[in-house]
Amino acid sequence: MTLCTFSRGALSIAALALVALGITGMSSCAGTKAAYKEAEGLEEQAFVVTEHYAAVVNQAADLAENPSTQPEVRSALQAADRVARPFIIGDRATGQPGLRELADAYAAAKNAETQADLQAALLGATRALAGFVRAVKAAVAAHSSSVLPAPPGGELEAAAQGAGT
Repeated sequence: MTLCTFSRGALSIAALALVALGITGMSSCAGTKAAYKEAEGLEEQAFVVTEHYAAVVNQAADLAENPSTQPEVRSALQAADRVARPFIIGDRATGQPGLRELADAYAAAKNAETQADLQAALLGATRALAGFVRAVKAAVAAHSSSVLPAPPGGELEAAAQGAGT
């Protein structure tokens, strides 16, 4: 399975663009890079990040379902998803909205507050997604070489903490 399942998208805000370049630099799919590059406006950027996350989740699920995937690799994938999911999908337990909810609020109001909320969420989401992509790539490498990757925990925690600022 590839990380490419959509054909839209790029991040125009300078900080978001740098994070997105980090994500797409790890991606093996030209369609993913093109999607980030072509996104216009915050709503499209949120769509691209959400769709990229869905593609990474599918690849992680494929790896986790493979009987030859070691339990430690499955755990690393689950940990990476636990960090990324609240930023992208949202978290009802904490009241944290996901990207689509924030994009809808921004589209409806188009004011500075909803724009700032969506920009902050996009930055957090792209940082968390970058950690998830790295975990999947490490799992793929471990699976193909039968060598376990280093647990990405510290890197993921840093992404989650940095995204909240």
